This record gives sequence, structure tokens and C-alpha cells, in this order.
Amino acid sequence: MTRFEFIVDGPPVSQQARKRGKGNRLQDWKKTVRQEAEKYWSSEQKTATGLVMLQITYFYDSVQIDIDNIVKPIQDAIKGLAYV
Repeated sequence: MTRFEFIVDGPPVSQQARKRGKGNRLQDWKKTVRQEAEKYWSSEQKTATGLVMLQITYFYDSVQIDIDNIVKPIQDAIKGLAYV
């Protein structure tokens, strides 16, 4: 099993941002996540083709968001890098 961890500083952007006319903000978030992931992805690591477990830890102090909708943009951002 290969373990891959990285941290993205700043508030996540919900998948719902696209429906609220904030598509650019969503695309910028995905780009930021991908760039951070690429910093920690070793060229020796292979993209997973089998089962994958994704664990997201979201730290917040005052602003809560609907956490169900922050997962999809993160999954989209690392698709093709960490898994197929």
C-alpha cells in the first residue's frame, strides 16, 4: 500500500460553487490542490488503478461549510495523478 499525504492551506471550495456562478473560484481551488499534490508526488510512485482510500481532514475555526460538497473537487484535482 502506498501512502500519499499533502496539505492545502486555506478554505476549501465546495462543488456547489459552480452552481452559484463561482466556477472560476472552483477551478482555481482544483488547480491549487493539484499543484500542492504534485509537490509531494514522487516520480517513482505509480498512479493507483485498484482500490483507493481518500481521507480528507478539514480544520476550521469559525466558518463551517457543507463538508459533503468539498470532497468532489479534491477528488477531481488529484485524478490522473494519484489514481485513475
